[in-house]
Amino acid sequence: MNILLAGLFLGFGFIFNLACWVDSESSKTVKESVEKAQTGQENEMKILQTFKGAFSGVTQAKSLVINKKEDWENLWKEVHSLTIPPPPLPDIDFTKHTVLAAFMGQKPTGGYTISISKVIKKDKEILVYLESKEPPRDAMTIQSLTAPYCMVVVPKIEDEKMIQWQEAPKTGDNKPQ
Repeated sequence: MNILLAGLFLGFGFIFNLACWVDSESSKTVKESVEKAQTGQENEMKILQTFKGAFSGVTQAKSLVINKKEDWENLWKEVHSLTIPPPPLPDIDFTKHTVLAAFMGQKPTGGYTISISKVIKKDKEILVYLESKEPPRDAMTIQSLTAPYCMVVVPKIEDEKMIQWQEAPKTGDNKPQ
């Protein structure tokens, strides 16, 4: 009986210590995140809405920052110029939001994609991470011209000069982090 009780106490003690260690590790991570945010080192901007597809009327590779309704209307028309009828224009409040758009340009087949994986505000710049993929050489793809695109709505970005577009870093398995 004494051995059973001793084992129980040791087991509970181990679990309690493990829980305290895990809690202290997670609080360090939270503390580091708060410190980064307070010092302005790095802050991920929330992507509020995403519009993406493989077929668009934009045949040149480019990236755009949209802060005006008129520019948004023109871009939406250009993106959906191949779609009949075009989808309705989403209502975006440009006093509070910005649209970031990335276009891969015209591609010879399907299987190509482009995404805006994350937007990071870091010190005095905003990093927009793009993730582009192409089909493997032996993949079966649609034999049609495509023009992949991705547009995201983020909180308002006042100064477009702060924005830096870059390819998302890849992990060892060739997938973005």
